[in-house]
Amino acid sequence: MPILVVLSLVTLVAFVAACGGTSTFSPSPDETAAASQDAGTSAPAPSDGSPTASPNPDPAATEPSASDPPTDPPTDAPSPSAEPGAADTCSGTDENRDFFAAVADVVTWPVYCPVLAGRWFVDSGQYRLAGGGWLEIAYRGPDGARIALREGSYCNGDDCVSKGDDLGAADFGDLAGTLLDIGDGGLVILVDPDGANAWELIASSLSEAEVRAIGADLTLVAG
Repeated sequence: MPILVVLSLVTLVAFVAACGGTSTFSPSPDETAAASQDAGTSAPAPSDGSPTASPNPDPAATEPSASDPPTDPPTDAPSPSAEPGAADTCSGTDENRDFFAAVADVVTWPVYCPVLAGRWFVDSGQYRLAGGGWLEIAYRGPDGARIALREGSYCNGDDCVSKGDDLGAADFGDLAGTLLDIGDGGLVILVDPDGANAWELIASSLSEAEVRAIGADLTLVAG
């Protein structure tokens, strides 16, 4: 049975590498408090660590208010220009960046993180190293916008990647992907659905141009 743990990311890598279990990550108290105060809602409960087949964002969720200054990240977010292996350009808090760096240090497939301009906050994230490893992380942004990333062997041989109408080629960082319309306002950039590892950017309440721009700006951490 997989071992479920919730740890600080300072100790996360060593523990999970030893156990091969599933690890969850929730926003830090400071981040959730800032996001909740911004949105006028209570902070989300920590994830229970159960693997999620599709962290498709909920477009009905409350977005951050524009009345207070953003705390994470700044509107002039840096472009994805750091050397591979660094998480410095990843949007969010140091804990968010550590999440991507921790996964990238121990998997063999390329790990990508978003570089987001404006008011975006992490909802939750988790990863698992067994079976090749995978990560999932979800963000909420302004005007009800949501994105989620799924990377690695999250399907584990099952036919669980997103499906929809083909809208043409789209970039997932430096990977060549396909933009799909999955209905109900949802768009997905999908890379290598038939491979051992796949990559998805799942978005809602964003235009096609915005999704393409976010996908193109995904930055390589390592792997």
